[in-house]
Amino acid sequence: MERYGRVWDWDAKRDELRRRLDAVVPRSDHSGPLRPSTGMVVARDGAGEMVLARQAFLHVAGEVAPELLIGLAGPPLDEYARHWNALGGPADPDAAVPWPLERELLARFVETVVNEKTASGEWLDAWNFSFGEEWGSVGDTDDLDAILRRGAVGGWSLLMAAYTLHWWRAESLPAVDPPELVDVFAG
Repeated sequence: MERYGRVWDWDAKRDELRRRLDAVVPRSDHSGPLRPSTGMVVARDGAGEMVLARQAFLHVAGEVAPELLIGLAGPPLDEYARHWNALGGPADPDAAVPWPLERELLARFVETVVNEKTASGEWLDAWNFSFGEEWGSVGDTDDLDAILRRGAVGGWSLLMAAYTLHWWRAESLPAVDPPELVDVFAG
């Protein structure tokens, strides 16, 4: 499974990710408004404030309701792994995926979730995340950027779920911390 701190097998990496999430104890000491950390100042109507609010939400959500992450690491993660394999994603569990392939993996996954009944769509529904159901069908297009833009406008939560699943599949697990949800717009 592991050699020099690196996971060599996707199944072992997936199981370790799930083990870490299962070990998270819900925190109930989050109360009151969320505030940026000391020294950070953002305009009340600025994009920076929105990004900080999303990042705070995603971080706190995993601590307060770890079942949110546990559910995403279940059937939706398996679904994304099958999607990854079908589109030629590298077998390496810590793959450095070049942008053209990453864009295709993400856009086609978004397209599938919007157009078909999927485990990821059920997860989004269960947590009351809007993900573009009002779009109808995304349609068959070769413009992958258009699919991702439509996802960004119509369903931030869908892109958040897709990027989180992609991140968990493609990137190395953190040394100690449990995996978190990923804000695609924070980078």
